Amino acid sequence: MARIVDYLSFALVHGRRVREKGDVVSSVELRVCYQYKQKYFATGVRCLASEWDGRGVRGRKDAAALNARLDDIVRKAREVEDRLRERGTLSLDGFAKLMRANGEKGAAGARGFWEFCEERVAVRSHGRTRWTEVRYRRLLAYLRERFSWTAAEDVQEVDLVRLDAMLVREGVSEGTRWHNYHRYLKALLSDAVKEGMIRRNPYDGGVITRPKDDGSALERYLSEEEMERMKRVELPAGHLSRVRDLFLFQCYTCMGFADLRDFSSSRLEEVGGRLMYSSRRNKTGCAFSFMLLRGAEEILKKYGGVLPLISAQKYNQYLKEVARMAGISRPVTSHWARHTGATLLLNAGVRLEVVARVLGHSSTEMTRKVYAKLLDDTVAREMMKAEEKL
Repeated sequence: MARIVDYLSFALVHGRRVREKGDVVSSVELRVCYQYKQKYFATGVRCLASEWDGRGVRGRKDAAALNARLDDIVRKAREVEDRLRERGTLSLDGFAKLMRANGEKGAAGARGFWEFCEERVAVRSHGRTRWTEVRYRRLLAYLRERFSWTAAEDVQEVDLVRLDAMLVREGVSEGTRWHNYHRYLKALLSDAVKEGMIRRNPYDGGVITRPKDDGSALERYLSEEEMERMKRVELPAGHLSRVRDLFLFQCYTCMGFADLRDFSSSRLEEVGGRLMYSSRRNKTGCAFSFMLLRGAEEILKKYGGVLPLISAQKYNQYLKEVARMAGISRPVTSHWARHTGATLLLNAGVRLEVVARVLGHSSTEMTRKVYAKLLDDTVAREMMKAEEKL
């Protein structure tokens, strides 16, 4: 009968999750074994395969410092084992918890979860639009206030459910919960898997998944009659009036909120006696341009060329109040303005290529996909007009 050992064994391993061939950079991990089970802990040390000799880092100027860090991690691990043995509670789970309790740097005294996330955000945001980094950092700020994670392995499926429930209680829609929160956290946890910090991404269990497109996004626009009600509703001077003006300006220009925040009158150019605006979408970096319609010109002139911007949260909150006062019971948000503007242009017979340019879509195929049903409605209406003449 095999004897079950009653002690922890430690080993430093390199490249456990490497799938590429060749001399590639990979993580050094601390492997802890106990009674035929094992756990891996990140050390924060990374090096090429050729720089690892099985026991430490070699052939680098910072090799001494890195090896000292690894030695310190192993030393702390042995101290934790001794403390658990004194208590008579030696186990892998107990070891992991006590290691994390040693400080904010997380398991094995290496990078903590939040530090790791900050590093990955910097990498994932590089070369992307500013809005990408803003969303990542908003997510991290939100999570740090509500969860006491110190290591990636602390994030469990039950935490994802808790996060989702929190957002539901705050009135965040299903689509926004996924696109502004879950998908970014899932990406960071995928990076943690690649780094060897965790074995499996908790999102892979399927407890939280991307919502299926049921076509409801297409219904989030105002009809011509509803837009007229928004224009004509009497509002007290102040924030509600300004919010209504912002929404109408969005409808006239098809701008998303992020692009509205970046709007600058200095980008306006006179072409053929009318003002043209050109820029790039904050979200995708795609170019867009449009002529400033009379309604938009009047609003811009009203505020001296500087739009009265407020936070997205307050904007959407006040916008629902404006819609209610206009007799519109649907949950209007700022993004409805973009759909409303595109819908009005398509229904007015503006060519698809032009609408795609106004929206800042990378291709007309994207516009066609988003507004396919509206295009079908337009085709049917135009054919019915022709039918009367046939």
